[in-house]
Amino acid sequence: MVAVTAALCLSLTIYHEARGEDIFGQLAVAQVVMNRVESPRYPDTVCGVVTQRKQFSYLNTCDIKCAVQNVREQQAWKVSQSVADAFLQGHRISLEATHYHTTWVQPYWSRHETMHPITTIGNHTFYLEG
Repeated sequence: MVAVTAALCLSLTIYHEARGEDIFGQLAVAQVVMNRVESPRYPDTVCGVVTQRKQFSYLNTCDIKCAVQNVREQQAWKVSQSVADAFLQGHRISLEATHYHTTWVQPYWSRHETMHPITTIGNHTFYLEG
């Protein structure tokens, strides 16, 4: 049985969403999760944000247990855990984004008038809602 903790939820999100990115891309994904935690529009816990329905693609067909079982690249997993630990200890980067997607897709929500693209980091475009 895997204990579902904030560290696990954030590490899995960084790993499954951004392990192919450089460190800044991984930091940016972590910052989006933390921005949502700190926003009244989203759940107020890391796991609440991460497991919110249809928010993070790696959980669209999987759950936390399955996501843990799908960790295959140990070095990338260690980096993801280090980034998650830093954010859970209060580290932040200057990025106000609450959403992102890979550059090779254009999700319906990105065209909504309230979504404002603010930067592209690696293979992800980041948005501020509002």
